[in-house]
Amino acid sequence: MTESVYTAAAYRELLELLKEGGYTSADYRDGLGVGASRRAVFLRHDIDYSPAWALSLARINRDAGVAGTFFFQIRSPNYNLHSYPALSAIREIGALGQHVGLHFSVEQGTPNADLAGCILADFKVLQTAVPEALPVFSWHNPSVFPGLLETVPDIVVPGLVNTYARPFIALVKYYSESNLRHSVADLKAIVLRGEQRLQLLFHPFQWLAGGRDMQEVLANTWKQVLREKEQEFLTNHVYRKAFPSGMPEEWLRDLAARIAGRADR
Repeated sequence: MTESVYTAAAYRELLELLKEGGYTSADYRDGLGVGASRRAVFLRHDIDYSPAWALSLARINRDAGVAGTFFFQIRSPNYNLHSYPALSAIREIGALGQHVGLHFSVEQGTPNADLAGCILADFKVLQTAVPEALPVFSWHNPSVFPGLLETVPDIVVPGLVNTYARPFIALVKYYSESNLRHSVADLKAIVLRGEQRLQLLFHPFQWLAGGRDMQEVLANTWKQVLREKEQEFLTNHVYRKAFPSGMPEEWLRDLAARIAGRADR
């Protein structure tokens, strides 16, 4: 696999390049109505694994003077949107001048005719937890389901903005770093092209986990997910007595090495 140089420092460099290139942060609610005379970037962050890492990336955005939209799932097996740690992170993300939207996860087999209603229902659930959430949604792994990726640009949900709507992928130059498909050098070159409008999807875990390839990034992400899950275990006095500071770090390092396929190397 392609060697990764995705780091927090590299992410900061990309944000600086955007600012030096004259890009301003765009709001999805404005659609393509952002001023034609200036460059605009729709900065998108889909949260697949870690609200804590989402907050870390939001702090980097704030420090760089840019605003992104952080899309959270309400059905994630990895985090509970309504839990106190997740809500605390989301509230701080908003306080940092960032935005929050819905990361919609579709159930396999859902008829296309029902999708708009499902999305709207999920957004209302998001709003109960995060009243300030923007009426905008992104799709979680649409390529997993045959034919869905071709369908999502045409899904219209009254009152909500679809980040995969055709204008955002056809009239705006859209790039995602999913599975490290672009090197950092590639991403810098994309910014330096000076396109008038960009939509950039940057996942926090890919920039904060560290790793030489995607397998190692995912392995290191497992460590973070387990640490966040462990917060609840540490409220149990038996567990806390056995592990006052949580599981030994070497256990998690060993697990990550095995997942990355680098154990005993």
